[in-house]
Amino acid sequence: MSKMKKPTGRNQKIMAKYFFITSSDEQTTDFEGVMDHLNYIDENEIEGFEAKKVVGANYFFCKDSFEAGEKGNCGKSCAAYKPRNGKNGICKHNRPVYEHGNKVKFYKTKMKNKEYHIKTVQDMIDCTNEDNLEDFLIDLKGSLAVAHALREVVKTFPEADKQKKVETDGFIWTDDGKHNSTISIGEESR
Repeated sequence: MSKMKKPTGRNQKIMAKYFFITSSDEQTTDFEGVMDHLNYIDENEIEGFEAKKVVGANYFFCKDSFEAGEKGNCGKSCAAYKPRNGKNGICKHNRPVYEHGNKVKFYKTKMKNKEYHIKTVQDMIDCTNEDNLEDFLIDLKGSLAVAHALREVVKTFPEADKQKKVETDGFIWTDDGKHNSTISIGEESR
């Protein structure tokens, strides 16, 4: 049995392979699909199968209808038939069929948390998606609350006449869901 983690370097060709997640699956998925499933079921590992292309099969998989078809019938009975060469022959929706191959074990790997340097609204848009938006907003709200609290603290110092405001040129957001923050305070350099 093979063991698989997120491919790197020369092993990245694994990304082009297809897999069956269970022995009863009829449709394949790619590596990212397996990893999504692994995260969804909240397990650290699963056992799946490599998808082995069936050579010389008398049937094919239609990408348009998501059904298997018999070779030679595609152009005769399908309204979505579009030959690859624009004239006749194999349809552009024709895909090979696969059978279950070798067992493969997939492991969840810890990924390094991504850090984003936020200076503009566009930076905020670029670093967020529907999966991490809520975490980002919680962290942003916390950063703003700390900035407002610092502004009040600065006003209590006699030197506050020199430094009447708290300024920043942005912040670094770590997309880790932990909501920790580190603040560095220093005098403005001139």
